[in-house]
Amino acid sequence: MIKKLSREENFMEEVNKHEIVIVDFFADWCPPCKMMMPVLESLSEENPEVNIIKVNVEEHREEAAKYAILSIPTFLIMKNGIEVKRTIGVMSKHQLLEMVKEVSEN
Repeated sequence: MIKKLSREENFMEEVNKHEIVIVDFFADWCPPCKMMMPVLESLSEENPEVNIIKVNVEEHREEAAKYAILSIPTFLIMKNGIEVKRTIGVMSKHQLLEMVKEVSEN
């Protein structure tokens, strides 16, 4: 499931709804971020148990600052509301899934 966080929604409230979450910090004007959308959609369709939250850094500046997001796209893997892995830049579906599997096994 992919959920784009609206301006009004609470980041931690959404993250805490699931044990493991991929958080995608992005911006609408970012070409690499746009390149990742089909990858995330495919990952979500093939793996409905994987929860993805997209966070626009321009709409959620506090969260971007809190997590020291300096480049986009930045992907955080969060487990029980805590960041356990981070990667920056374009990734394959396989790479993202491997990160989720590694976190879920620990």
